Amino acid sequence: MLTIIGKYFSKDEVLVKLHPRIAGNINYNFDTIRDEIPFEIASSSLDFTNAIAITCYSGACVMSILMFGDSSAKAVFLQRVCANDLKASKLVAFIKRVQNYYGQDKIFSPSSIDEFEMFLKENKRIEGVKELSSR
Repeated sequence: MLTIIGKYFSKDEVLVKLHPRIAGNINYNFDTIRDEIPFEIASSSLDFTNAIAITCYSGACVMSILMFGDSSAKAVFLQRVCANDLKASKLVAFIKRVQNYYGQDKIFSPSSIDEFEMFLKENKRIEGVKELSSR
């Protein structure tokens, strides 16, 4: 998936946040964050309004939307592309419920690699993550 993302976004535009339990030193060809800080906490101090969070299963991306609404990242769930049918079907039902409330412009779940690439083409002019201004 990172190869596909790399076709539309430069190395400077992508940040890979690894799950804390991922072991090893894999080269993802993008900058990576390997820390114990949950994504929800990072989301509380940064403005993700013009960013995209791409994941196969991360509930943190949904929690960020539920907690921060409009200032959260647009979330793309690749479970239908990455997973077996049984595992994906449970998450698909959940994602559809969240989509009913927030809409596909906030949470998107492509059914194929081609649909994912079309989404990336349409969204490649995003601004990215910004520091929240002090209030």
